[in-house]
Amino acid sequence: MIVQIEKLIPYPFDVVLSQYFDYEHIAHVHPNTVGEYRLLDSGDGFIRYEHLWPKRWNGQKKSIVRHSYRPPNEMWFNFEEGYVAGTVVHSVLHDRGDNTLIHETYEVPVPDWKLLRPLIRHWTVKSVERIWKEDLDVEVCREGWPGVPECMRRDSPQVSSTTSSPGSKHSVGLTADFPDGALKRVEIDGREILVFNREGEFLAVSNRCPHTGGPLHLGEVSGLEVTCPWHGAKFDLRTGSCLCGPSKEGLTRFAIGCQNGRLFLDPSAAST
Repeated sequence: MIVQIEKLIPYPFDVVLSQYFDYEHIAHVHPNTVGEYRLLDSGDGFIRYEHLWPKRWNGQKKSIVRHSYRPPNEMWFNFEEGYVAGTVVHSVLHDRGDNTLIHETYEVPVPDWKLLRPLIRHWTVKSVERIWKEDLDVEVCREGWPGVPECMRRDSPQVSSTTSSPGSKHSVGLTADFPDGALKRVEIDGREILVFNREGEFLAVSNRCPHTGGPLHLGEVSGLEVTCPWHGAKFDLRTGSCLCGPSKEGLTRFAIGCQNGRLFLDPSAAST
């Protein structure tokens, strides 16, 4: 049975293409919908991996998948062994400027019965929409491991520079705008800064994860620690140091203070 799905993603072509080869994010963004990928082999234009599906009451299913890439915009996912073996997914990405149009064809190894078609299509569309919602909720992961076959790289994201002169302070809002325990992103001179209020103690660090640029303001916070929503790197909000995960660098810290009920931040007073 064949199911075709078309979807417009509000991100550029390069970002969406990179996301398809970012296996590193699967376990962090899609633990309950996709599961986890484990790389088995790679070659000229293909990657082969073990797909560990989310654990259910009846155990954990596994698949062996061959992910092939035909530049510049076509991919095939062949489920060779295990769960849903025989399924083939063909994805074609179309550059639409700031957007990417995705056309996917799912070949599912079930009888092409007339009564079965709407059920299979409904299940397929619902599953795909749920996965894409999880991606869009964290601004679509990118540049993760292992990477598009033709350009294997793990470059650190470019960090925006600040033009503030030493000692310059910027008002970032009222203290009441920063609830206790909440993460909030502010932008000064093109640089994203994460502000955190911990029982009246205000902390400020760089908002983008040094690993591949994940938006930390969308991550999970526990005590004084924040976890990157893309690949799971964990940072100490007080010191900026990386506690665990794929990042080899810590976060930049910024001087922040309160005066007459307002928060002021000095982006020039940065430390790592």
